Amino acid sequence: MVNNDKEKLIISTSTYKVSDREEVKSKLIRLSNIRIIEETKKQAILHWSNEKNTILGTIILKEKTLSFETNSLERLERFKKKIQKLPLKFEKTDYIHVEDIMAQASKNKIKIAGQKKALKKEKLKIPEDELEKFALKWWEDYYNDWVKTKIPAIGNITPLEAIRTKEGRKRVEALINDYENKYLHDVKRQDNGNNIQKYFNPDELRKRLKLY
Repeated sequence: MVNNDKEKLIISTSTYKVSDREEVKSKLIRLSNIRIIEETKKQAILHWSNEKNTILGTIILKEKTLSFETNSLERLERFKKKIQKLPLKFEKTDYIHVEDIMAQASKNKIKIAGQKKALKKEKLKIPEDELEKFALKWWEDYYNDWVKTKIPAIGNITPLEAIRTKEGRKRVEALINDYENKYLHDVKRQDNGNNIQKYFNPDELRKRLKLY
């Protein structure tokens, strides 16, 4: 893989020590094709571009350090020559070969695909007694909350409020019957493995509302 200048892609980050940030910044922006694109109290970010406005590298200038990132060894060498008269002390350069990144990405894709395949084969199964214990507690909380929840289908009031009138009581009974005759029966016929829906008991709602 190569960049726009047909140079082999090798990503590098070079680090330098800075003794006087303002002096370095002042001298950097005097160099050709280097300009500040963002600046805060903590750092200044500069781009080094060519005549076609292609970004050749990014400079991050902080209080005590300067780092330069580019994507080819040729650009790195050109930058080193460009800043050789600046008051900077070179520390190190870290390299990343793009081929290594691509190879690792390919390995990761294969590994992830294998994991997904294994998960499809192995269906998570909770022991039925544990599932029942969990489901009954879950539905117990649901029943207690439901009777105190405002429901649009019965006039945006709670079931406990609705049953105070004859008409409201009919609406609540119809709603619970709907749960039982449509929703619950459909869910029970499905084979969803760890299915807590099958433990739903509409009579628990009727009991809390004293509908029978």
